[in-house]
Amino acid sequence: MSICFEIELIPYPCTTHISIGQSQEEFDAYCEANNFELDDSVESNVALTYPLDNGCSLIRFHKYPESLHDLAYIHHEAFHAICLMCRFVGIPLTRESEECYAYHMQYVYCKIIEAINDKLPTLV
Repeated sequence: MSICFEIELIPYPCTTHISIGQSQEEFDAYCEANNFELDDSVESNVALTYPLDNGCSLIRFHKYPESLHDLAYIHHEAFHAICLMCRFVGIPLTRESEECYAYHMQYVYCKIIEAINDKLPTLV
C-alpha cells in the first residue's frame, strides 16, 4: 500500500510532494511522470527530502509510521522541505522568522498525518 500527494506551501509558489510506502519501481515511475531529476548521491532507508526546482521538494518515506519515533521523521523531513522553500523565497532562519518556519512545519506535518491517519496504529 502506497500513497503520493502534493502539499501547496501557501502563500508561496512552492509545492512539497509526498511519497509514502512506494516500492523503488513505483517511486521511479512517479519521479519520471513528474520529470523529477533527483540527486541519488544521498541514501536513506527511512526517509529523505529531495530538493526540486524553485523551492519545491519531494519527501520520500519508505514505510508508513509504526512508532512515535517514525512520526518524528515526518517532522524532521518537513523541516528540510520548509528550509528549501524559505531559502527560495528569501526568508533566512532568524528569531524574527521562526514563526514562519514553525507555522509551515506544522502545516506540512498535519497534512501528512491527515492523509495517512486511517493507516496509523494507536501510538499513545
